[in-house]
Amino acid sequence: MLKKNDLDRLESHWAVSAIPEKDRQLCFHTIDKIKTQKAMKNSIKFNFTIQKDWQDYLARIALAYEIPAIENISAFTNYTDDNCDRILFSASAWRCFDLYSVMDIPSNVNAKIFFVLHVCSMAYCGERWNDLKKWFFDNQDIILTGIQENINDIWDQKVLKSIFRCWLKLFIKKDWDDLSQIAKEITTLRQSQKVYEEEFLTESKDSQQSAFLLIALYNLSKSTELLATYMMQGEPVTIHGQLDKHYENSIEAALCANDTEFETILRWLHCASNYMVDGSVWWIARAINSRTTDFVKYVTKNRSLFEMLPPQKAAIREQGLLDQASTAIAVEMPTSGEKTLLAEFKLLQALNQFDQEKGWVAYVAPTKALVSQITRRLRKDFNEKIRVEQLSAAIEIDAYESELLESDDRSFDVIVSTPEKLNLVIKNDKVSRPLALVIMDEAHNIEDHERGLRIELLLAAIKMDCPTSNFLLLMPYVENAEVLSKWLANDIASGKSISIGSTPWKPSERVVGVYEKVSSKGRGNWHLEFDSLITMSDSIHFSGKYQVNGEHHFGKAYSKVSTTDMTAAMAKELSVMGTCLAIARTTDYSWNMARNLANEMEELPENYKGLENIRLVQKYLADEMGEEFELIHMLNKGIGVHNASLMDEVKELMEWLAEENCLKVLCATTTIAQGINFPVSSVCIQSISLSGPGYSTDMTPREFWNLAGRAGRIGQNSLGMVGIACNKDNREHITQFVSKKTGNLISRLVTMLDDIEKQGKLYELDEVIYYDQWTDFRCYIAHLCNEKDKLDDILADMEQLLRNTLGYNAVKSDQMV
Repeated sequence: MLKKNDLDRLESHWAVSAIPEKDRQLCFHTIDKIKTQKAMKNSIKFNFTIQKDWQDYLARIALAYEIPAIENISAFTNYTDDNCDRILFSASAWRCFDLYSVMDIPSNVNAKIFFVLHVCSMAYCGERWNDLKKWFFDNQDIILTGIQENINDIWDQKVLKSIFRCWLKLFIKKDWDDLSQIAKEITTLRQSQKVYEEEFLTESKDSQQSAFLLIALYNLSKSTELLATYMMQGEPVTIHGQLDKHYENSIEAALCANDTEFETILRWLHCASNYMVDGSVWWIARAINSRTTDFVKYVTKNRSLFEMLPPQKAAIREQGLLDQASTAIAVEMPTSGEKTLLAEFKLLQALNQFDQEKGWVAYVAPTKALVSQITRRLRKDFNEKIRVEQLSAAIEIDAYESELLESDDRSFDVIVSTPEKLNLVIKNDKVSRPLALVIMDEAHNIEDHERGLRIELLLAAIKMDCPTSNFLLLMPYVENAEVLSKWLANDIASGKSISIGSTPWKPSERVVGVYEKVSSKGRGNWHLEFDSLITMSDSIHFSGKYQVNGEHHFGKAYSKVSTTDMTAAMAKELSVMGTCLAIARTTDYSWNMARNLANEMEELPENYKGLENIRLVQKYLADEMGEEFELIHMLNKGIGVHNASLMDEVKELMEWLAEENCLKVLCATTTIAQGINFPVSSVCIQSISLSGPGYSTDMTPREFWNLAGRAGRIGQNSLGMVGIACNKDNREHITQFVSKKTGNLISRLVTMLDDIEKQGKLYELDEVIYYDQWTDFRCYIAHLCNEKDKLDDILADMEQLLRNTLGYNAVKSDQMV
């Protein structure tokens, strides 16, 4: 997978370095602003001008960045050619996509076809097909204009348009039916050949040149058909060799026709085809096991999952996700990096490995909502061939669950549960079958103030009581993830960390900044200003303050405007991009935001895409809460609420509406950030301060970036927007906070011991043990007392459990330093 230093090496290439560095920086700085302005849909006023010759200037820089790719493009598909610098080729394609994707798309049909194929191919060769889809949807009206067959088109034009339409389907891969249309289109083309080809060659001024051009097009059409078939069915198995044959014939024919532009496009398409095959789920999952094959067949047809994202591909093919010698693996990827798919492959491998022993898998998620979401996905993806059961979030195991767990039959393959519920299953030896794999989603919660110790003790207990179990930890980027995997593996060689921290890939572009109220002309009038921040994350940033649309929101005077009002106003303006997640500091503030928005936003039109789902939820709320329940009326305007004051069923309905992209604004508290896969365009945060019973403290940088990662999800938006409300007093504090590193993951047990040491009570544990934060530890002691008759046995088991914790190992390491 491409690394950040590969892009740095590209800058030293002779063609690129010939352009002054300040010109290159200015160019990409301007591109960031153009992307942001388009994505914002004029909700923020970017008052900047672009030089008159910008397009020509852009073309010159793009050519310089493309030269390193051109130098290697001929040899790229020959994997035995050691002289080809494939990494430099990909780095060049990566940067070229940035440059070409902001160029004006030609209006001439032929020029447009070649330009779009060029851009799409570079996106694939630069491992950026997720960005390509966003670019296509932003420009689809221009791209699709004039590409349908015209009665006046001559034969070569008909063929070119037909192939182009097929390639758009291949690049975008909307669904199975879309790809299946490619074979029909090529078949229709062959039938039309009998009607139009002879006449075209007869009337051509240069029949030989025209014949060579048709040969090139025909071979390209065959390559297109082969590639579409492979992406859907995984056949033919010799796909690379067959593609090489037809592309080489096509390129040779284009050279004979003296069409150098077409020849260049064919070479790019050849390379893009190789990338597409290598990234397909068929190619990556080939020959793993029969369960995986069934899974791939299902997800390609029913979920339109034809290829893996670059980090998913790298995790399996380069970083050893499916290495059976690795008993504990920590996967660290950005929020919305689709870690769940990797978990599904690992799950299938574990079930296959423990098939004879009837092994099972525990999939652990931090919240009831996420447990439900994961259960729905697994049941859908595995299509009943893998039995997935969900345990409730209650603090005891009911009769149904007990019968399910204790059955000698293979009544389930996967249990999806919260840590608390799985803890009951493990402590009480409810399942006699061997535990093959534990998948811990949002594993960074091991440092969480409330549930961190519970998770750590659970993992320690599994290490001790379930010796056959392997571990897969899923988390956003942490600096010491490998420490966790080595702790769980009890083996330096068997603990592994899979990370994309050194790569430039990210799920989506993101702008992070602050917004504050600014006085406007007129008594009490005001508007918002947005300013992007320099961050530790790979986000777009640029200097200057920019005015947000709208003034005097909610009829409030400048002196009366709070951060709650500012956040609601910002969410309202950003909702034109798609669903905005407005995060309030407290439950009351989230309701206040929703009320402000409900008073000012218009009701949804009858043709609103998500209105049918909203009406279903409103009916449920009316039946359960009464017709006057205020959330019902808020939903008329596309406003949802998610906080602790609502019943779990209502919160789950809000999550469902957000999942289905039905809401304009969802007013929530920070608890919603725990892994829910919302298609959110923007996130507005009222405060980086968290309130608790009797305390107030800043969220950690990891908590912030996990929350910010909800913005700009894959395939949803071209850019995600993250804003934090501020004023003059706390602006500097927020700026410094956003610039902090996430830091190492620290055992909650260690932080609790540090707190005791600071209080000078390290030798008063008989008192400390009754503090609230030690509740989970006391529960383990109580359980051992119930299980064991002798005090010596209790002490021995307790000591062994503590030795298995991450905290014990961390303290031991510190003492040895």
